[in-house]
Amino acid sequence: MTIFALADMYVRQRKADDGFRQFQYVAKEIDIRASVLLAEHVLEMAIKLRFLDDRRKLIEENDRNQIHVDTYREGAKGVLRGVRWALNKLMHQTDIDFSVREQGTVVLSSPETKRDNAIYIPSGLHKDRVVMVLVKGKQNGRSWDYQFSLAELLNEVLRVLFLSKNNL
Repeated sequence: MTIFALADMYVRQRKADDGFRQFQYVAKEIDIRASVLLAEHVLEMAIKLRFLDDRRKLIEENDRNQIHVDTYREGAKGVLRGVRWALNKLMHQTDIDFSVREQGTVVLSSPETKRDNAIYIPSGLHKDRVVMVLVKGKQNGRSWDYQFSLAELLNEVLRVLFLSKNNL
């Protein structure tokens, strides 16, 4: 949950950058500190989950390769990868950076039957900002760099943990 809060803070800070234009060093310091905090927590999560997976195989059983990856090197754009792959890239990176990307989602229609406790999203285009993770590294003398959505990674991690809760 801490990572969600930090990612939200990072997005909000990026939206607020316009207000700090006249105080460029304040804006830069906020950006650096937000990035460092986010990186620390994301890397901590990657290390802990890989350790648990190596001991209990909790990711292997429930990984479904649903993290959309913008691949810059080593393959074509738009591939789908799994949680363990993303955690490996996070652990073996030599450089990590975060950015905010505006993303649009089209909702085609709402369900016909409505329940009182459900949240409904109206049909149409919905825009949101997403924190993207860019990791770079080297393997066997070849450089690689990938970019993926932090929210997609966290969603898949939480899904794996939820499905594996009896194994922990």
